[in-house]
Amino acid sequence: MSPTPKYRHGGAISAEEATETSASDSLSDRVPVVGGLLAGVVSLLASLLIAGLTMGTLRRVASGWGTVEPMPAVWTEAVWLVLVNLGAEPHVGGVPVTEYSSGSGTVQFQAISLSAEPVYTVVVFGIVVGAGYAVAECVRTDSRVVRAAGSLLIVPAYLVLAPVLSLVSTWRLPTGGEQTLPESGQTVSISLVDATVYAGLLVPATLALFGGCLSVGCRVLREHRQPVRSPPHD
Repeated sequence: MSPTPKYRHGGAISAEEATETSASDSLSDRVPVVGGLLAGVVSLLASLLIAGLTMGTLRRVASGWGTVEPMPAVWTEAVWLVLVNLGAEPHVGGVPVTEYSSGSGTVQFQAISLSAEPVYTVVVFGIVVGAGYAVAECVRTDSRVVRAAGSLLIVPAYLVLAPVLSLVSTWRLPTGGEQTLPESGQTVSISLVDATVYAGLLVPATLALFGGCLSVGCRVLREHRQPVRSPPHD
């Protein structure tokens, strides 16, 4: 006998309708599509918030921009910090910063220097992994593959927002005044291709899937730890 209910609102329904209802429930109820997308947005915003607070705090101690005035906005540097940690490469005047050299006057870019610190990489990575783990935990299914794959629902948010953030964070070094920096007038930006491919897709997908696998592993451990119930005696 099929366990699927054959009645709805007091009236009988056919087996075909019951099957369609079950399939619909498995898609809309068991996999939190909207929740996964929101989790991706929240995780990226959380990374930006932490990076912004970090940049604001460091500016009160020591600025990495020396005598450059005006400095880029704190949130511009926060975007650089997050995207660089997710694999995007910064550019100065259209040239990758790793290949850029202008002599002794080279500006010390605070966000780029911070991106090399392991603690910031761990924080950014940890947020993405945590978001993937949380979404996978909300997937209501016994399938380990579906549960792990559900963590990838956070990726579209990164794929859309990372390129947008790379565009709005472009900043031009100030010219004139008392500054004689060789970089004056050059633009500092994050590569749009890197922001899309690495920060938007590859790195978030890898980290989210890792979080999903952690969820699957934790569930397996919880199932094995459950005590075995002995059958009732007659």
